[in-house]
Amino acid sequence: MSILYTPTHPSVIRLIQLVVLQAKQQNIPVTVCGEIAADPRFTLLLLGLGVQELSMSTRYIPIIKDTIRNASIIDCVALAEKVLCLSTPSEIEKLLNEEYQKHMPTGVEQHAFL
Repeated sequence: MSILYTPTHPSVIRLIQLVVLQAKQQNIPVTVCGEIAADPRFTLLLLGLGVQELSMSTRYIPIIKDTIRNASIIDCVALAEKVLCLSTPSEIEKLLNEEYQKHMPTGVEQHAFL
C-alpha cells in the first residue's frame, strides 16, 4: 500500500460523509468502489455514512455480503458517529479492526486486510 494511500484519514472519512449528504439532497446515488469497498473493515462504516452501493472485484463479494448480512444499520450508524469523532488514521483503523472482529461472520477466516 502506498504511503499516500490512507483511507482511514479523518479527512477522507469526512469527505465521503459530505459527498453522501450532498448527493442525497440531489437524489444522486453514491457508489464507492475499489480497495475501500472491497475491504470488509470499511463495510459497516460506509453503510453508516449512508453509502448504499459498493463496487468491487467479484472475488470480494462473498465476504462483503456476509459482513452486510451480519450487520445492523443501527450499529453501522453508531460506528460512523464514533469514527467521525476520532482524529488520527491509526485510531480509526484500530476501531474498524475491532468492530470488524466483533461483527465478523462466524466460520469466516480472518483476511489479509487485518
